[in-house]
Amino acid sequence: MTTKKNLTALAKGKAKAKTTPVKKEEVKKAIESERDLKAKQKVEELLQDIKLTPDDKKIEETKEVKNGVNWLEEQIEILTEKNAILEKEAKEAKENYKKLLESSQNVSQSNPQTDTKVLELFDELQNGYLRFGNNFIVYFPAFLNRMVLFFPFLEKWKKF
Repeated sequence: MTTKKNLTALAKGKAKAKTTPVKKEEVKKAIESERDLKAKQKVEELLQDIKLTPDDKKIEETKEVKNGVNWLEEQIEILTEKNAILEKEAKEAKENYKKLLESSQNVSQSNPQTDTKVLELFDELQNGYLRFGNNFIVYFPAFLNRMVLFFPFLEKWKKF
């Protein structure tokens, strides 16, 4: 209730009128609802030429075809063809795997000549280190030439 003093103060302009502040949530809701309305209008405008209801004829045709035995037989034929293709690919993959496994086993098998050359090179390096200790210095061009001497196939990759 307003009193006489409040009314006179209000009339003289000394008192401030009470105003209810607008809540931020209400403002946000109003903005969101405006956006939603604009978006709905734009969607309706863009889709006005497009028919969104499905054709009843197509639905009935697909139901009839799916119910028939012929359709089932066709699907079985398609699946058996795909299965045959997959079995063929699996067989080829197994054969390729066997070939790769055999080739990797052939590489990993030790060659007695290579083993002796590697052991000879290892012994030479080990004896040099044991003889000279921390003063043992490996001169890399000479070391690489020595490796080419022991392993002639390295000549292909020699870059110096």
